[in-house]
Amino acid sequence: MLPALPDARRDFAVATLLDGRVMIVGGRQGIGDGNLVGAASSVLLFDPRANTLVAKSSNGFTARHSLGTAALLTDDGFKVYAVGGYASTAANTAPSTLVEEYDVASDTWSSVAPLPSARAEFGIAVTGRINKGEPIQRMHVLGGNTGSLQTPGVSGSLFVFTPDGGAGNWKTLAMAITPRRNLGAAGVVRGAFPYHVFAIGGRDAIGAALTTVEAYVGTTSQVTPTDPTTLVATPLTQLAGARHSFAIGASNNRIYLFGGIDADGIELATTFELNPAANPAGGTPGAPGVPSGAFTAKANLPSSRHGFGVSSATPVQNFGPVASTGRDERQDAINLWIQHRVRALRAKNAATDPLVAEGRTLFETTGLTGVANVSCASCHGGPKWTRSTVDYIAPPSFDLAHGDQEVAAAELRKTASQPGTLPENGVLVDVGTFDSTRLHEVRVNPADVGARIAALGANGFNIPSLLGVGTSAPYYHDGIAPTLDAVLNGSADGFGASTLRTIHRVVDVAQRARLIEFLESIDGDTVTPP
Repeated sequence: MLPALPDARRDFAVATLLDGRVMIVGGRQGIGDGNLVGAASSVLLFDPRANTLVAKSSNGFTARHSLGTAALLTDDGFKVYAVGGYASTAANTAPSTLVEEYDVASDTWSSVAPLPSARAEFGIAVTGRINKGEPIQRMHVLGGNTGSLQTPGVSGSLFVFTPDGGAGNWKTLAMAITPRRNLGAAGVVRGAFPYHVFAIGGRDAIGAALTTVEAYVGTTSQVTPTDPTTLVATPLTQLAGARHSFAIGASNNRIYLFGGIDADGIELATTFELNPAANPAGGTPGAPGVPSGAFTAKANLPSSRHGFGVSSATPVQNFGPVASTGRDERQDAINLWIQHRVRALRAKNAATDPLVAEGRTLFETTGLTGVANVSCASCHGGPKWTRSTVDYIAPPSFDLAHGDQEVAAAELRKTASQPGTLPENGVLVDVGTFDSTRLHEVRVNPADVGARIAALGANGFNIPSLLGVGTSAPYYHDGIAPTLDAVLNGSADGFGASTLRTIHRVVDVAQRARLIEFLESIDGDTVTPP
């Protein structure tokens, strides 16, 4: 059993922290207009790991209902933002512009930049952090009620909040969604980049429930954040039945709708999943790479409900935000054992063989492949027979302007000590082993399960270790070189064209044979080049 709320409530807000904990904020209780939830339980934190629900500080939080909350990972740590809503349950109360920030570490509240205009009953979603184009998390407020519950007004405005270490700042996007209130909003990644914000359902100015589904991108650039100016143009699958006041959450880049109220005013118990990476069976498909999305019915709620909230699963994608260590002591123990106990097979060639010694000299000779000042040891030297180093602690940042790493298109491309200022000192090095025209250089498009896209590799690959290389054929990322001779004669990489694309080609047959003798002598006992 999960812990129960200390007080029954509705029209509250829910935010999921990046560590999986869930904050429950505000709301009202009772029938009719009801009353605002009291201060003693207006801010709660549920920990699904410990299965505990505890009250947090409400000192500095303004009690209200029909508000929105979002959790952002800022440069100053986890923050939760309580946005807009009604500060009274009286039906003629105007909505608020108030935005209050909760500091998770210090358990304190403070006021930050207010909404550009007053809103309640809006959709709220978070985009980022992934890639250079979305290196920070931003909060999106979609549509909502500009009037009181007694005299409502609807808006299609899109407000975006960026935390900046101070009060933060708001901007209004150039486009708008269909004006509505009591809608649902969620941010999910379409493929590897970027986030898409979906606006789903709601009700219009006269209170009619809607089937409308619209979307826009968090950024249009992967170089620097660039706001969109138009909604997604591809056809989007609309709701099969109108609904509003439902709960919405996201998991594994899919969106889930729970309960709500339909066009006839009937409270619902149905649950639907929106998969934005698929086209509907028998429906209108989207363009390749941007399918229109498919709704699937899931298990019903135990009972009909509306005006409630659900959490979203913690995302782990594109090196984002959960560390790779510390989550499971058993996995860490296995990793540690592999590092200390698993060794390469003993090489077939002895280090004392004269040909091996000659090959080692060639291995450390600059210009051997025709590239000045570069030797085999330039890339494949070092303690583990590779110059590549793990010089970050997950999760890394998203470009060198925000930390010591740069991630783009699901690739870790640069770090502070591997900045790529020289061809051979980046995390990824292009040595001509990737050819986008090969039929096997493809991967499934994570934004469209029915389409293929070009594989990663155009920016190069992380330098592999040569430890035990004589026993690990075939070679290259795709196994296209069956032997070490095929690696070194240049045939596997098309004999190269640019500077480093000739790096594996040793033209002299005798030199190539001696170099191979040395490569086949490398095992755990071989002394590495400095």
